[in-house]
Amino acid sequence: MIDLQLLQSKSGLKEVEDLIKEYKVLSVNDRYKKIFQAKSEKTTVISTAVWLLSLREKAEDKFSQAASMFFNDLSLEQASSEKVSDHIAKRFQSNWRVVDLTCGIGANALALAKRCQRVLLNDNNEDVLNFAKLNARTWGLENKVDFSLLNAEKLIDFLIAKDFSFIPKEYEKVEAIFLDPDRNRGQMTKTRSILNSSPNLQEILPKLFKITKNVAVKISPAFDYREIKLLDEEPEIEIISENNNCKVAILWFGDFKKNRRSAACFRREETCIFDGPGYPINELALYAPQKYIYEVDKAISKAGLVDDLAKACSLNKISVASSFLSTEKSPEEMLEELDNKSILVALNVYELVRVFNCSFKELKKELNELNVERVEIKAKKHFLKPEEIYTKLKLKEGPDYTLLFLALKDNPKGVILMKRYIS
Repeated sequence: MIDLQLLQSKSGLKEVEDLIKEYKVLSVNDRYKKIFQAKSEKTTVISTAVWLLSLREKAEDKFSQAASMFFNDLSLEQASSEKVSDHIAKRFQSNWRVVDLTCGIGANALALAKRCQRVLLNDNNEDVLNFAKLNARTWGLENKVDFSLLNAEKLIDFLIAKDFSFIPKEYEKVEAIFLDPDRNRGQMTKTRSILNSSPNLQEILPKLFKITKNVAVKISPAFDYREIKLLDEEPEIEIISENNNCKVAILWFGDFKKNRRSAACFRREETCIFDGPGYPINELALYAPQKYIYEVDKAISKAGLVDDLAKACSLNKISVASSFLSTEKSPEEMLEELDNKSILVALNVYELVRVFNCSFKELKKELNELNVERVEIKAKKHFLKPEEIYTKLKLKEGPDYTLLFLALKDNPKGVILMKRYIS
């Protein structure tokens, strides 16, 4: 729907931007009428303007300058948000020359350019690379970036051989490499495997280490930990979440590596950074649920840091494989004791109402007696799906209470009724 060639000419770009200003006040239906008009008149100016405007509006939650940036549908979907990209860039040093092997529209590379001395943006897709060039101009970073249109493996060969036929000589020395492997598989679903991505991470890492040990790799947050063990070196694994949804996993090698596991949790305007060894702490005993239930952010859970956080906050585990912890202490009381006070950002807090140990029939009866009609259901490894539980208990979905199904100490079919804590 977007004519990139049109955007690359000054006159075409001006025409598109003028139309975008005009179409901003139109309804979505009226905009798409313009697209149908464009098809009948065989012109791409209107369709490019309407489509780019719709993408920019979708991107507003990701980028502060979305209204002036350039995307196509796939590149916007895959791009990390500005908040996440800026967080990743913080580990890179200001005097470094960095290579982004598969830059896409430049979300990560431009965050690196804001921080580092110079960044080479590379991609093997010319259209996507041109989007990156347009975005570099939007961010005023043209003087800090270079571009190359190469296959990632080919660029690596050039860097190892110090062959500057197709890349600037400034990259004779490279202090760090960023890689976001392609996870698309044609019409198939995206691969979660680091071994199926392109380039193949297991094959390419030894070559990257010939250039620099400082390598950062962005992978799917749904990756399999068993595959990490197949890599030549063990990285630090960082999981990044936004509003309790895991968005990105980063593998940090070389000087980037600070600990074994880490998590960055972004919620609204607040941030929690938490790290630790991430090893199972088998000596942690299980306790019965107490007055307050704390649900750990999914990034911390995926990073394998629940036990580390439990120890750091003096919280008790209530289930072996669960991200729910408990204590008699309120959030205000915990805040007074914590050294890292941002940890509370990564916790949803509930007040315990009741713990049940009964059949569905008896549970339904007891919930009726408590006048519980609307609940949010959280079922951890339960044999029934949440929608099936709603039907079985004849409950409606709602924010009033939370019904948590999980295996508790001495209660493998535990059910906890709790409500959101309001300070």
